[in-house]
Amino acid sequence: MIRALSIAALAAAGLSAPALAGEQAANDTAAVSAYAAELADAYTAKQAHRLLASQGYLNISALDRDENGRWTGTALKDGKTIFVAVVLPSPKTVAATN
Repeated sequence: MIRALSIAALAAAGLSAPALAGEQAANDTAAVSAYAAELADAYTAKQAHRLLASQGYLNISALDRDENGRWTGTALKDGKTIFVAVVLPSPKTVAATN
């Protein structure tokens, strides 16, 4: 009797494991995707910051992306603090050919 219950419990646990694994994989994929997007934003914010610095801007604030995709903030140029906005070119996609 004890063996029958143990086998039934193991069978039930074994059948539910694939469903739990599928949910975990979906959650992991979403987390990785969100992290990749965050890294991409950090990289492009750094590019925008470097572009402003190369053009002579000083004391560049943290740059935030607005709804139009521009990086905006403030910076010092010629002794004046001004509003700055940077639009980085979108990455080019390469068409696959056979």
